[in-house]
Amino acid sequence: EFRRVLFRSEFKSRWMRRFEHDIHHNRKIMKTVPTLESKHYDKKFLNFNRRWRGHRTVLVALLYALDLIKYGHVSLAKSDDYRDWHSVFGRNRYLMETCPEGLAILDGIEHDILTNHPEFYLDKDDLTINRAVLDDSTNYLYNETYFSVVTETFMFQRERPDEYGRFLSEKTFKPVAMRHPFIIASTPNFLVKFKELGYKSFSPYINEDYDNEPDDAVRMMMIVKEIERLSTLSTEELEEFLVAMREICEHNYNLLMSRTDRDFFT
Repeated sequence: EFRRVLFRSEFKSRWMRRFEHDIHHNRKIMKTVPTLESKHYDKKFLNFNRRWRGHRTVLVALLYALDLIKYGHVSLAKSDDYRDWHSVFGRNRYLMETCPEGLAILDGIEHDILTNHPEFYLDKDDLTINRAVLDDSTNYLYNETYFSVVTETFMFQRERPDEYGRFLSEKTFKPVAMRHPFIIASTPNFLVKFKELGYKSFSPYINEDYDNEPDDAVRMMMIVKEIERLSTLSTEELEEFLVAMREICEHNYNLLMSRTDRDFFT
């Protein structure tokens, strides 16, 4: 019996951290916007959303239900996936089934949100265009808030079981480039990988226990509670937060901007 044996020789590859690289170069040509200033903030957080991925609609629905939208600059409106609250609300309940507290909150606003169809815009009325770079038209919003809520590409394994992993896109590096602290809505241990790249996270000034939580729905509820806590800090607590964040954000910014093109390849 004749059998063909195939020998595959070793091959080398190079992996590029493209999104970190792109924001690094993008930031070089941007105007400088001051952040973390000691002043009164009418809005406490910044949250960009475009496509209606499950974690984004769950997050905005929970913020809406708990009357936390008033503390934030938030975007979520018609995009190129043509979804609306009617098409996603059942999915939201499914994604939060393992967190009874969050599920009860969603059930309490179902009629309201399906009747009123809330949409949230910031600078653009057209959210069908992907803006995967920093944009001068929105950079002032970093000056008007003292932290970001980043909804990364993936979060709920129930929604995208084949794409469940730590994915650091431009969404993560935008606040780094703007010297802005952030909470990340993503998969477990995301901040572990972020720190492996040399960056610092924001604990203990931001409670980052959520990053260790394996249940996606429970982690989402922890994130919402931390947004609420930070949004209601006293004047004295806010100043302490700002002072502490300046050092961390400066470290992260300097690291990002000191990278060479070679540093983005592994």
